[in-house]
Amino acid sequence: MFIDRIGLVAHAQVQKFRGADIAEARRAGLAVATAADLHAAGIHPYDVVEAAHNLEVNGGITAMLTLLIGGGGTTYSHGNARLCVGDGNGSVPTVAATDTALAAPTNRWAQATDAGSPSVSGQTLTAVATFGTGVANFPWREWGIDAGGASGSGAATGLFNHRGVTLGAKSSASAWVFTATITQS
Repeated sequence: MFIDRIGLVAHAQVQKFRGADIAEARRAGLAVATAADLHAAGIHPYDVVEAAHNLEVNGGITAMLTLLIGGGGTTYSHGNARLCVGDGNGSVPTVAATDTALAAPTNRWAQATDAGSPSVSGQTLTAVATFGTGVANFPWREWGIDAGGASGSGAATGLFNHRGVTLGAKSSASAWVFTATITQS
């Protein structure tokens, strides 16, 4: 008997930029909105954090399969896709396939993806969202991708995946660029 297993591997990267560097680039007339813009302006992150191995939740699996057969549903496209972060309700949460939202009831933020994101190249989906100085200023202990639309502090909608991991404590003195990749093999 032959068993073909499909695997999804998710990877997260958070590039941390100082708010003062971003403000200086804006004063110089640069339209700083994405990590590429920041790098092009000669601004580099002061720290980069990476994490792998997250869990695709049941709702995400169902959404993917339903979309695959043309059964309708909300796509994880630009205009819908968001990268969601939360404080895990005070600790790094243990995630489960049955999760439908982040564990954080209040300290959570879902940031709409940057222009041109998400995108697919080969077998990899890449989603990028820039969290400005005024949002998500709390410890980041969990993350996921959802299809909830506009940025905001409401609960995740259509959560695709969920990962409990310490990514750092964001403050209003910094802007973070979150890049998530999901590779299917």
